[in-house]
Amino acid sequence: MVRLAIILLTRRWGLIAIGLILIIAGLIYGLSSHSVSYITVKQETIAHILSGGGTGYLQLQSDSQLYIIHQSDFTPAIDDSTFTDGDVITFVYRPDQTTSIDETATNSGAHLKGDAFTVEQITATDSNGNQQTFTNSEYSQNPGGFYDSNWLPGGLLLLAGLIIGGAAFVMPVVRKPKTAYGITPPGGMGMDTGLQSSQPYQQPDQEPSPYNQPYPDTVPSYDGPAPSGQYDPTQPYNPYPNQAPQE
Repeated sequence: MVRLAIILLTRRWGLIAIGLILIIAGLIYGLSSHSVSYITVKQETIAHILSGGGTGYLQLQSDSQLYIIHQSDFTPAIDDSTFTDGDVITFVYRPDQTTSIDETATNSGAHLKGDAFTVEQITATDSNGNQQTFTNSEYSQNPGGFYDSNWLPGGLLLLAGLIIGGAAFVMPVVRKPKTAYGITPPGGMGMDTGLQSSQPYQQPDQEPSPYNQPYPDTVPSYDGPAPSGQYDPTQPYNPYPNQAPQE
C-alpha cells in the first residue's frame, strides 16, 4: 500500500485519480443530506427492555421492531431501573438511521437482535395515570425535525480533491533520474558514476598510413616511345633486346 501511495503521489495521472476520487466522494456525501422528521408511537406496552452500560434496548408487544435508547443523552436522566417490562409508554424515534444490535438479557434470557431505531423522547404513564417525559438533547433543540446536512465534511473532501487534482497541472511531478545502462545515481542527476564512454572500442588518434590511400579514378596515359628496356607494343617482339636484330 505504501508503494502504491508513493506511485500515485509522484505521477501526474496518480494525482488526477486521487483528486477525482475525493471529488466524487465529497459530492456523494454532500448529496446524502436530508430532512429529518420524527415518528410518534402512542400508548404501547414494553415487551422487553434490556439495559446496561448506559444503553437501553427496547421491544414492544405489538411488533418485533427494535429501538435503542442512549440513556445519558436524556433529561431527566434514565438509568437501568427507569423502565421495566409491561410499562406503557409513548415515544418518539428517528426513522432515518438505525444501529445494529445483538443483546441478551442475563436475567430473563430475552434475545434482541437486529436493526434498532434511535429513541428521541419517552413519556411513561404509571398505574395512577401520572406521566413523566424524558427528552434527549437533539429532540429538545429540534422538536419539529431538522435538516441533516453533510455538506461540511463533503465540501472538505471536494476541496481536497480540487487541490490535489489541480496540483497535477501546476506542480512538477517528481521522477527518478536515469543514466546510461539504466543505473540511477544515489545523489541524483549530474553525478559522476565512474562509467567509461559508451564507445568501448574507440582507438587513440594515429598518423595516417600511406598504404591506406585511395586509388586514383584514372591512370595517366603516355603516347611517346617506350623507355629503354621496356616493351613497346608498336614494335616487333625481340626476345633479345640487347642484341641487334638480324636479317
